[in-house]
Amino acid sequence: VKNSENHKVEETDGAQVEEEAKYELSLYYNDRVKQHAQNFEEIQSRCELIYEELEKQRILKSDKISLPSFSEIDLEFLQKVHSKCLIEKIMSSEKLEEDEIEYIFDKECIQNRFTPECSKLAAGSALEAMKDVLSSPCAVKSAFCLVRPPGHHASTNYSNGT
Repeated sequence: VKNSENHKVEETDGAQVEEEAKYELSLYYNDRVKQHAQNFEEIQSRCELIYEELEKQRILKSDKISLPSFSEIDLEFLQKVHSKCLIEKIMSSEKLEEDEIEYIFDKECIQNRFTPECSKLAAGSALEAMKDVLSSPCAVKSAFCLVRPPGHHASTNYSNGT
C-alpha cells in the first residue's frame, strides 16, 4: 500500500498546509504467521528470515519505519469480501492435528491448524496498513505486510496460492 501524495490539513484560519507523513514505511509483522503450512515450493520461515535480515541490517531501527501492532480481522468483516463457504472451509482446519496438513483446493493451497489464525492476522494487517496509509493526517507513506498466507490470490469463493 502506498500513498505518494501528502495530505492537506485545514488549519483553524481556513488556510491549507501540506503535512508530511510521520513515517516512510510501516512494516506489519507478527511472529505467529510462521506457523502457517508451506507447500513444496516455499520455505515456511521466509517471513521470519526476512524480518531477521531487516533487524540484522538495522533497518528496523530507523526513525522512518514504524512497526505497528495489529490484530486478527473480524470474521464478519471477511464475509463482506469472501463467501461464508470459503471462510468455513479455511476455519475448519483448526480441528487438524498439530503436524497434519490438508489440501483445500489444489496442491498449492494447503492449510494446517494454524492457517485460520494466520489468515485472520494477514487480513488484519492489510486492513490496518490501508487505514494507516490513507489516514488524514497521513501517518505513513507506504506499508508492507510481511505475512503468511498472502491472500492476494484469493477470490470470493476460492483460495489460491495460500
